[in-house]
Amino acid sequence: MDGKTIIILLDAFRENYIHKDRTPFLYSLKQKHKTSIVKPEFGFCERTEILHNRGPSNGGFFTAIALKKKPSDIRLLLGSVLLKLKIENKFIFVNKVFRKLLALFFRVLNLKIPIYRIPLSEIGIWKFTEDEFDLTDTKFFSGGFLDLISKSKKISFKHFTSLNSKMEVKDDFERLSLSILELATNDIAFVYFGLTDWLGHLYGPNSKEFNSFLTKLDRKLEDWYLEVKKKKINVVLLGDHGMMDVEHNFNIISFLLTLLKSKGYKYNTDYILFTDSTICRIYFLNSIKPEDDINIRSFINSETDFKVWDKPDYIGQEYGDLIVLAKPGILFYPNNFNTSELKGMHGYMSDNVDNKGMLLCDFDIKPYEKEIELKDVTQHIIKSL
Repeated sequence: MDGKTIIILLDAFRENYIHKDRTPFLYSLKQKHKTSIVKPEFGFCERTEILHNRGPSNGGFFTAIALKKKPSDIRLLLGSVLLKLKIENKFIFVNKVFRKLLALFFRVLNLKIPIYRIPLSEIGIWKFTEDEFDLTDTKFFSGGFLDLISKSKKISFKHFTSLNSKMEVKDDFERLSLSILELATNDIAFVYFGLTDWLGHLYGPNSKEFNSFLTKLDRKLEDWYLEVKKKKINVVLLGDHGMMDVEHNFNIISFLLTLLKSKGYKYNTDYILFTDSTICRIYFLNSIKPEDDINIRSFINSETDFKVWDKPDYIGQEYGDLIVLAKPGILFYPNNFNTSELKGMHGYMSDNVDNKGMLLCDFDIKPYEKEIELKDVTQHIIKSL
């Protein structure tokens, strides 16, 4: 199996998680091989960067969900009625059951329609971005990493991930073990490991619970690594982004509803919102007065926890007309994704090292800087194999 490679995506793994006391095995690897800090582009679509070296700035995607189409008058009327009656809050159990049934229905029909915590009246007007497509299709982006490497290498994605589908093998550690088998008929195997992200969100990246998990992960990786090296397989550990402690939550939805109401704008008539954990997007359905636009921006920017982003031209209107960004350490909650408050979050516009990922290869690769762009990582790795 000489020359064969396993690339493990350690979701939300920071370079400074590697420590001689907390993760002694990974620390020993770091002493033998060069590590680098990985910087993703601002947004939530890292897999497109990894597989196709495309970020928002060069033809990639920005957030996981975007506006599919402007809601119809009937939808707007329904949304206004439900909002006024507070239906979703009053019948929260029915709401949960209905969402599960709806998700099952969509899955059976193979409909890629996001649900999460999206208001029921708005389901169907939103779409997946990168997960609407098969990102493992080598021709998805012509000239991208997969397009180029597939000409000389066979790649397995059996144990990789997609936001809108479930992996066949649910256990992260089992996927690691099974990844070795994929190299019997492939040159490269991509593997997804998600506990680093999930537990970082749940407990916070600097908590004793998360530190305890890192030590367990380190031992498991060491055992797995010894088996892998018996077969002379190359190993790449890639953290696509980092994780930061949540200092406090802010209800940006309530804030914006109140602000826009004071200007005479009605939700589900003049505008709608989509709230990610660190980004809130405002979509204006009707024209907004120029003076109101200036005043709204100014009022938002007078707050300390968030600001309006002067988005670049490459961020399309499907991602919102006005975008509000949480400052590092602030979590927008409630939001359209999370069912509970979290203690760790990523996806900030921040140059803080804790917001960034990590790269560790156990083979010699061509020289690169201490910090490398996420969209350049896989191309750089493959050139060194």
